[in-house]
Amino acid sequence: MVRRAYPPGAADHPLRRLNPHQCVPFLGGLFSSGREGKLDALPSPRLMNTHMPLAMDMVVSLWHYLRTVYPDVTLHDVFASACDGAMVRGPFWDHIAGYRRASESRPGNVLFLLAIRLDEIVADKLGAMGLTFPRV
Repeated sequence: MVRRAYPPGAADHPLRRLNPHQCVPFLGGLFSSGREGKLDALPSPRLMNTHMPLAMDMVVSLWHYLRTVYPDVTLHDVFASACDGAMVRGPFWDHIAGYRRASESRPGNVLFLLAIRLDEIVADKLGAMGLTFPRV
């Protein structure tokens, strides 16, 4: 969403009628559907939506899925497997650490937010753009 196309106070602003997730392209969806060429048409800097599941959200979703295949699997078993790193696509913690390393090596391209520092990070990023962020 570009400010010159959608001023924040405009009555037709997309955030007044859409869910925020509908306003930003989902990167995985573009690649999985063969529409990655759409990225070139987006103005720079590009704002992308990616999926980085929260640990517990991922565990609960996986447990619900696994119960369709293995009805006796317990939430405890799935949680223990996730903590041990025995997941289908590799250790969950390695997945998260990869995003953090990418953020540290390319801070201008990858933003990795830690909930404990969210206020500070958002205030710094907005301040760099000349905006303010009210501190609580």
